[in-house]
This record gives sequence, C-alpha cells and structure tokens, in this order.
Amino acid sequence: MIPENPNALLTRPKTADALSEAGFPVKEATLATKATRGGGPPYQRFGSRALYRWGDALLWAKGRLSAPRCSTSEGDVPPTPRRPHARKWLATRGAPFGIRLRPPWLGELCRELPAGRQRENAEILRTRRLRDEDFSLECAWSGINDAPAGAAASTIEALMFSLRAGGVALACPHARRRLAELAEAQLHEVSARLQTFQPKIARAWTLVEVELLVGIWIDIHG
Repeated sequence: MIPENPNALLTRPKTADALSEAGFPVKEATLATKATRGGGPPYQRFGSRALYRWGDALLWAKGRLSAPRCSTSEGDVPPTPRRPHARKWLATRGAPFGIRLRPPWLGELCRELPAGRQRENAEILRTRRLRDEDFSLECAWSGINDAPAGAAASTIEALMFSLRAGGVALACPHARRRLAELAEAQLHEVSARLQTFQPKIARAWTLVEVELLVGIWIDIHG
C-alpha cells in the first residue's frame, strides 16, 4: 500500500512493497544491502528495526530513473558531461557561506549565530564592503551595477512556505519556478533555512532533500 503521508515511517519490507507498488521494483534484500554498503535511501533505527521515511524513499527511487530513451542503442551514446553532484557542489561552493557537510546523511548547513543576532545574508555583507573607506566611488558604482540578479524577498518567502511540505513539494511547477529565480547566495540561504525549520512550523529537511533542491537548481542554471 502506498502511504499518503510523506512523513510516514515504514519498515524495510513495507518500504520495498510500497516502492514496488509505486512503480519502482525494489526488493527488501536490495535495501538491506545498500544500507550496509551505502547508496540506499536514508533510514532511522528503532531498536533493531530500520525505518524509512516514505518521502525520502520515494525521492531516492525517482533519482535512480534514467533519462527517457527511444531504443536500447541509446545507451551506447557517450554521455554528456555531468554537472557537479549536489553534495560536491555544496561542499565546495558552500564553504564561503559557512556550509559544511558530514556523513552519512547529516548536514549542518549553517553556523548558529549568538542568540538575538540575526543571520546576515550575502547581500548585507556585500553592501557593507561597498561602504568601506578603501573602496573608491568607481569600485562601489561598479559593484552596485554588477550585483547578481535574484529573487524578490516575497518570492523567497513564498518558496519557503511551499517547501514546508518537504522534498515532495519540488514536484510543484510553482516551487520550481520560484527556485529558478534564486541567485546562488539566495540558494544557500534557503538551504540553510530548510535545515533549521522549527518543529512547530515544519519538519526540518534532510540532506537528501537539500541535495535534490540543489541538483534541480544546478540543472536549471547549468
């Protein structure tokens, strides 16, 4: 039976059955092997049992789908250069923003600031640098005009609201359209906020979901 709630926790046998019913044939033994060797969906331990969140398991299965093909011979065509993997992209490009990852599935996407102090985004820091006494008027003017385009604050908040549903919300065209408008600095800010959702607001995103978000943004922007 396919769960309606993406946060439903399933045992390994029920996860395999639900994925198979959803159109992704997976055996319980396959999930057990990948839980040992890596490469499977994230899971939690409840005593001696492994429990899988349905939304994570479904995202993992969808990520294993190949591109559409019209014939078997298409598999022999040299693959196009792959874009950087989302995890590697986060680890390298996210460093200036204080984003650091740690295995296996936990990612601390931002440093916690002292209580009462607001998190400063990249735009505020850029503005402060432009006001520095060492900056000439010409440099400041160039910095203002060369500022990267990005989404409006209202667009970011609308995106955050829609993403409260979890990674499954990325299937919504409206969410993808708003995601496409984000500049790189805004992407980091959104990723950090998703990881620090308060329980009373929404479930904090897992690293798998954040990697999917970044992967979609990379596909859109090349």
